[in-house]
Amino acid sequence: MNAPTTMTQSALSQQATIALAFVEALPFPALAIDCEGCILLANTAAQDTFLRSGRSIENQGLLGLLSDDSPIYDLICRAQVTNAPVSGRDIMIRGPSFGEIASDVTAAPSEEGGFVALILRPHSKGRIISERIH
Repeated sequence: MNAPTTMTQSALSQQATIALAFVEALPFPALAIDCEGCILLANTAAQDTFLRSGRSIENQGLLGLLSDDSPIYDLICRAQVTNAPVSGRDIMIRGPSFGEIASDVTAAPSEEGGFVALILRPHSKGRIISERIH
């Protein structure tokens, strides 16, 4: 029987790089957040949604990006504690640079990268107006 193998630091680093590249390539707004709550990466769609550069988002962190009472914090915490993806529907996200965005949100931990991928699926304005009419 073969002994279980452990990944070398180099292999883990390569896996983390691949995982971050996947988050970067997503067509939806996405952030990679480490276990201490620092934003490691904000993809282009997130920069467009939050009306900030990637560097600004990373430097300001979640507290500078989102309101203090955002349900996003709970989703991230639950994903870290359970080590499983956690989703929320129809979450109203608020922040000083972008106002309000209604969105479905998933927080998914990455074993390889040591971060939580936060993926937003903003609702279209047409959908919001349609729901208010009906």
